[in-house]
Amino acid sequence: MATKKPRVQVTLNENTHEVIRRFAELQNKTKSAVIGEFLDSIVPPLSRTVALLDAAQAAPTDVKRGLVDYVQSAHDELLNIVSEANSQVDQLVQNFTRNGAPVEGTQPPLVTRGSGKGEIKPKKSSKPPLNRRSRKKHGR
Repeated sequence: MATKKPRVQVTLNENTHEVIRRFAELQNKTKSAVIGEFLDSIVPPLSRTVALLDAAQAAPTDVKRGLVDYVQSAHDELLNIVSEANSQVDQLVQNFTRNGAPVEGTQPPLVTRGSGKGEIKPKKSSKPPLNRRSRKKHGR
């Protein structure tokens, strides 16, 4: 089928060609259709890049100043977003606590393995303390 669209001849390395060939085969499309769709999908960001490069060539000082202002504005906006996210997390934590105490079900129950009687006292041995000779004999 004849087309009035501009044509471009491109030389690819073998790996790129194989990937495009296989992708086209799996999609039941021609290699030309796959490459055309890919290029069409990157035109919007590519157009912005071209416009930026054109502007940089025409007025490098103004573009740099504008770029610094843009980056600072984006930075400030990101800080606001992070601050808002932190506030939401803090609010979520507050919803899970009541008067500083955990709300039932928000934390696992405390498990102790002791007797629960409080103070731990050393056990008294029924054996008399070892003297210096008996320590050597017992390897202590």
